[in-house]
Amino acid sequence: MITYVDTSTLIKLLIDEVGTTEAGRIWDEPDVLVAVRIGHVEARAALAAARRQGRISAAVLGKAVIGLDVLWSQLSVVEIDEVLMRLAGDLAASRHLRGYDAVHLAAAQLVGADVFSSADRRLCMAASASGLHVANPIDAVQ
Repeated sequence: MITYVDTSTLIKLLIDEVGTTEAGRIWDEPDVLVAVRIGHVEARAALAAARRQGRISAAVLGKAVIGLDVLWSQLSVVEIDEVLMRLAGDLAASRHLRGYDAVHLAAAQLVGADVFSSADRRLCMAASASGLHVANPIDAVQ
């Protein structure tokens, strides 16, 4: 089974918040975990924002950055190329997605993911409409 994980799922593995336990289950189930290259940058930005907003301490941030690199080493990483970029553009238009959300969905489609994991409901709806099974770590705990 191939599971695509977007940045919001990665963050739940790094910061203890709603959906963290379920994100761990999602992470442990598949044979192959996949993410697109830009996800690392998005995750670092999200961690820095969590620190600026006072949601995490400097110590937690430091551990989370190290944890991100550990998680990242376990992923099959999709590079952004012309094919992915064009598909993402089409998905942004047809599924009413933001740019990076469309990149995540396009990457999942191109690798033939069985499961798409995200804590973003709008992105999950687009993934479901595209024929992917969706695993939202937040919805699973509600």
